[in-house]
Amino acid sequence: MDLEEQCRESRLVFWERILRGIPIDPLEIDREILSLITDSSPREKMAFILLRAAATLAGTGTSATTRTLRIAVVYWFSNASPSPSIDLDRELDSSSLSIRDIVGLGLSWREAALLFGANPRDYSAYQRLIQALRKECIKQWEVIFGESMEKLIAEVRVE
Repeated sequence: MDLEEQCRESRLVFWERILRGIPIDPLEIDREILSLITDSSPREKMAFILLRAAATLAGTGTSATTRTLRIAVVYWFSNASPSPSIDLDRELDSSSLSIRDIVGLGLSWREAALLFGANPRDYSAYQRLIQALRKECIKQWEVIFGESMEKLIAEVRVE
């Protein structure tokens, strides 16, 4: 297993915990992943920072923020890549979801929100989460790497 694959697998474990609503100390992420990404690509570093920012928001945000983050994780990972074994007839339960269960399902925001009992028409919560994640990523980048993210944003297309 190469370093990038090891980083991805470690990140998935932490994203799984965020999905399940299990608190994560960002220092735990640092201990597991930081040394692996020191000399890696800007994308790997940004993936690390996004995870760290999400863990921070999950730990410090309101219950509504945490729920929106969990919905976003389902939405993002379900649209991350096509899965060869998609079972759209299977009933999904938010209490027992795993990242591997949702990858490739192609859920809409509405479908993901319904899993958590949130208003499926309220996209403003998602927009607020994205804004908060952007701010937290900038803060976390400076904390970890001691420099502004401006150079990285110029190198990597960040959406």
